[in-house]
Amino acid sequence: MTYPLSNIRAVGIKITEGLNPTRSIYLCLKDERKIPLTPVQDPTSISNLEEEAASLAKFLDLKLENL
Repeated sequence: MTYPLSNIRAVGIKITEGLNPTRSIYLCLKDERKIPLTPVQDPTSISNLEEEAASLAKFLDLKLENL
């Protein structure tokens, strides 16, 4: 799948803790869709996830959001 960069609004991070924790990075599109970028796996450390998301947002020149 391909999406023009003009349709991407931000890079988002979603972190949920509890019985089934998830830590994911998403591309947030202008039409409110969210495309997951991280594979389903054991949760990685929060600092590592934030570092990867910040690096991607900086590379794409986008905002970084907390979902």
